[in-house]
Amino acid sequence: MLFLTSKLLAAAGVPHGFSLRTGGVSLFPYDSLNLGTSTGDEPKAVEENLRRLREAAKLQGEIATVNQVHGDRVVDQDLRELLPATGQQAEGADALIS
Repeated sequence: MLFLTSKLLAAAGVPHGFSLRTGGVSLFPYDSLNLGTSTGDEPKAVEENLRRLREAAKLQGEIATVNQVHGDRVVDQDLRELLPATGQQAEGADALIS
């Protein structure tokens, strides 16, 4: 299992998923399903982890990501800040919408 879903969000028709750390190819200390490109992990391992997540979620195309900072910033898929709406690229965020 590479991700979890919420019964409440699914019942409301919201496409979503919460990735886990299992099922990937990254080695210690990034094991296993590291999806971050700024951690020092091998880029090929992150690429394979993203491929596995796309396949498990039956997604087509690329997965949009952000540099997670555990804050309150929300960005859209091309990384323009929505809160506040400045139009500048976000340095980090805790949520991504599309």
